[in-house]
Amino acid sequence: MVAGAGSARAMGLLEGVMARPQGRLAARRKRAEEAFRAGRLEEAARLFGAVCKATPRDPEARRWLARCVAEQGDFLAAERHWRAVVGRLARDPEGWAGVGLALHHQGRVIEAAEAYRRSLELYPADINTHENLAAALSQAGRAAEAVAVYRHGLAVAPGHARLHSSLLLCLHYLEGEAPETLLEEHRRWGAAHGGGAVADPFANLPDPERRLRVGYVSADFCEHSVASFFLPLVERHDRARFEIVCYSAAPLVDRVTEEIRGLADHWVEISAMVDGEAAKRIRRDRVDVLVDLSGHTASNRLTLFARRPAPVQVTYLGYPDTTGLLAMDYRLVDGVTDPPGAERWATERLLRLPDCFLCYRPPAGAPAVAEPPLRANGHVTFGSFNNLAKVNDGVVEAWAEILRRSPGAHLVVKSSLLDDPATGEALRGRFLHHGVAPERVELLARQAARAGHLACYSRIDIGLDTFPYNGTTTTCEALWQGVPVVTLAGGLHMGRVGASLLRAVGLGDWVAGDVATYVERAVALAADRERLAALRRTLRATVAASPLCAEATFTRQVETAYRTAWQAWCTAR
Repeated sequence: MVAGAGSARAMGLLEGVMARPQGRLAARRKRAEEAFRAGRLEEAARLFGAVCKATPRDPEARRWLARCVAEQGDFLAAERHWRAVVGRLARDPEGWAGVGLALHHQGRVIEAAEAYRRSLELYPADINTHENLAAALSQAGRAAEAVAVYRHGLAVAPGHARLHSSLLLCLHYLEGEAPETLLEEHRRWGAAHGGGAVADPFANLPDPERRLRVGYVSADFCEHSVASFFLPLVERHDRARFEIVCYSAAPLVDRVTEEIRGLADHWVEISAMVDGEAAKRIRRDRVDVLVDLSGHTASNRLTLFARRPAPVQVTYLGYPDTTGLLAMDYRLVDGVTDPPGAERWATERLLRLPDCFLCYRPPAGAPAVAEPPLRANGHVTFGSFNNLAKVNDGVVEAWAEILRRSPGAHLVVKSSLLDDPATGEALRGRFLHHGVAPERVELLARQAARAGHLACYSRIDIGLDTFPYNGTTTTCEALWQGVPVVTLAGGLHMGRVGASLLRAVGLGDWVAGDVATYVERAVALAADRERLAALRRTLRATVAASPLCAEATFTRQVETAYRTAWQAWCTAR
């Protein structure tokens, strides 16, 4: 009896001793999860790391640790932890999606695409992974594959507006896409996602000459290419006639955000607001003219515009096409990007500015124009710093022909993705297919600082524009750094931006109307070394004195367009 009681007590004590480590581990895991949800990422990572060390075979703890380090921006560690998860659970779709995302953030888009595919094989209904896979393929220059993935994702989730917008952007990277097809695809987006307009009358006073309140909506009020064109406008607005409200649709804050915030009369954060809430705020602010700066690019708020929060709604700058949204009244363009007859490709009315539809503000820290590299190299160097998604097979074929007809010439391609050896190897392979030796194609990766990026233009003599989707910021940067650019003008706005920029600076002779002429112009310019040297000396001054940099004049033209649109609304009341 006594012995039995003692034995029972001993067993209870032993169980208690064994339970304590498990209890401490459970408590540590709970604290780690609470820290993660509270945003205390360093604490959460430390605690989850301790849990993983104590239970190395526990994939759930490893999964949490992977999320922690990814949130901290350590994507190499995130990859390692997610690979540990799939090493334990080979058929875990979240694990493979995590591997893909970690690789994607490292710029290893080809490997990322394979990981995303494995995830979708296991869980085909994951829309985020569809979107990530398509984005990786598009960035790798495989637009046709990306479009197929976007379409498959929309078949799974037909009402997904963001995925649908991403498809529309990706369609512009394809060769030979018919204008009719692009227009119909945009109209389809508008029909699917363009509802929700508020029927209440506007309280805005319909006075055609009064001071107007203009609202700008963007997710790119930050160090983004949009800022190079928006800053002159927001700074130069005539405050006696226009009051400016910036509605920021992204939580990112950097030095450019602060600069824009300081230039606006009012700043409103709407990134955390749903469309209905943001629309009510804009109506309450009595905005007269509301301007979208994103189109169908990332983090756009076109579904907010669908609710008609302002009497006059305009799209501008961030996207090279119609929105397809019937609630969007106007698009700001010019007579080169959208010549007479272009109205048939837009659901909006076109407001054509007299000069270029863009005004470029060169970076304050831009390096001085360098000597032509052909002097040191002994050969001409062509170059493109455009998004790799724009470098389709037709572009590669044309550039290869230019190199074949320019003995000794080299080509420099710069992209943030060219840190990835697999992406670089694939690109060189495409040129090799057209008979261009790999050593003639130099690859440059992303530069951490803007000045370093601009300094890379010192390595090229002639810029080659992409088609059918032209460059914009890259063309302006090249011209500012003394590098002439040859462009091919297409039939739609996206393929006519290069022509607009070059004609604005008086260099329309670098605009070709077909691929053969594009090749000939590039080859002829490469052969004229005296002209290249002269352009290097004078191009910056030419650009600075051109309409492309005439900030005050440009802003008055935009304001006239807004006033015209406002007066039309007042008349229609």
